[in-house]
Amino acid sequence: MDQLELLRRRLDREIKAREAAEAIVERASRELFVKNQELAASAKRLATFLPPQLHALLSKTDTLSMLTGRKFLTLVFVDIAGFTAMTESLEPEVVVTTVNDYLNRVVGCADKTGGLVDKFMGDGAMIFFGAPESQGHDQDAEAALTFAMDLRREFEELCGQWRAIGVEHKLGLRVGVNSGHCTVGNFGSERRFQFTAMGGTVNIASRMEKLAAPGKVVCTLATANLAKRAFSFQSLGEQRIKGLARPMEAFEVQMPCQINGAAHAVGPEANLLAELETVLMDRKLAVAVSELAQKHFCGKRPRAD
Repeated sequence: MDQLELLRRRLDREIKAREAAEAIVERASRELFVKNQELAASAKRLATFLPPQLHALLSKTDTLSMLTGRKFLTLVFVDIAGFTAMTESLEPEVVVTTVNDYLNRVVGCADKTGGLVDKFMGDGAMIFFGAPESQGHDQDAEAALTFAMDLRREFEELCGQWRAIGVEHKLGLRVGVNSGHCTVGNFGSERRFQFTAMGGTVNIASRMEKLAAPGKVVCTLATANLAKRAFSFQSLGEQRIKGLARPMEAFEVQMPCQINGAAHAVGPEANLLAELETVLMDRKLAVAVSELAQKHFCGKRPRAD
């Protein structure tokens, strides 16, 4: 066999090896493309379980620990008065449809105003403004009340649509709002976290929602003081609040520029008093948790001071 033939055979082997390598690379590229498509689809599905603000942050970092801490928030609680009675007379499929129609409006209004939908609770929801990013205390409070007013208007439209399909029950949206410092962070187990807010400020916001009449938005003095440039407020007088030693003044939120003689002006002294009430509630909560932990883990009844 001459030298030329040897070179030809060697060249053939190299060509076949290159072709085989290219085929492997091409096959791997196709598999990688398919896998990336599957991952993108999975990420899109998982994104529906997260507020967009958190999803955006998670795409940049592998942890939300940097978000944990004491933050000033404005919190909103919403609930439908009369909804439970309505569900008892409707087919389950109709209930699911009406609830999802309503919650879609909640999410849409929150997205437009920058709110983070913390959780759904049946026909209720908790939304907060100021974390993971804040536009400023005043702006967050104004955005929260704008959200509340927008949702109230959209809920009225939605009730009209429900009546058109035979849902005749009398329903009303109740909204409660409060502003103050909260503990914000990842709460849960090592396998499942929830980014949420805790503390007296949260509890008082929930109490405001319970005070609200159907179709009304009720807030605390702290929120009214922050948003007084954009909204007017009607005092509802001092209200007994569960968990607080003394009554707290509540306010009905009115539409922007709807000023009347009874609109209430609020000042820094009153706002400081509202903040002190929240701190006292936080302290009571901390004491209760500490006593429960001692009783559960140590088997000892906590000593009374």
